[in-house]
Amino acid sequence: MDLKKRYTRLHEGIRFTIETIKDAYPLFKHLDDELQTWVLAEWESRRNDIDWCDNRRDLLQVTTGLTGLAESYRSLRKELFSDLHHFREESPWRKVHRGLAIRLPMHLHRKAPEHYVLRQRTGTGWTFVVHGRTDKDGEEEATPREFDVELSERSCRIPDELDGDPLLTQLFYGLRLMTGEHYYMRTLRQEVTHEAESILRAEEDDGDHRP
Repeated sequence: MDLKKRYTRLHEGIRFTIETIKDAYPLFKHLDDELQTWVLAEWESRRNDIDWCDNRRDLLQVTTGLTGLAESYRSLRKELFSDLHHFREESPWRKVHRGLAIRLPMHLHRKAPEHYVLRQRTGTGWTFVVHGRTDKDGEEEATPREFDVELSERSCRIPDELDGDPLLTQLFYGLRLMTGEHYYMRTLRQEVTHEAESILRAEEDDGDHRP
């Protein structure tokens, strides 16, 4: 059997592995869908990697890259599943890829549990999603809330409804994980006021140094 056929068999086997990982560590449906969409796109993008292999090291790189994708997905889902269900330290934000992070606090003792998703829209634009549940006619109903925020230097522009909300702590640490920076949370009005005050201070400092 030639290498291309063998690689095709490996590629199809990894798809089966991805499905078994999903079944072994179930999450909320919307997260299942989002994670599967991402990992299957990654899996599909590697379908023809065998075509650029010129030597044994190239072959090793593409085969271990494919198996490594399955292993990293297994590790991620296992951690997220444990965040929800197992007694241990408070769960952190977990990075799925460069544009998506998730935090799933343990739900065992929470009557109305929340979990959080941070998704990149543009280079500086992010969407912070708070997934909660409310009781409606005796049944729990999913109630997601989405907040678009914009980053600029050390400032994160937030909608007015988030001003002073404890959820800002979640947003702060999510952005810290994804960008490596910390941001001051400000509404548009607060941002304008801050900029005006900075300009006034700069002018005063400049005036103090004039002869």
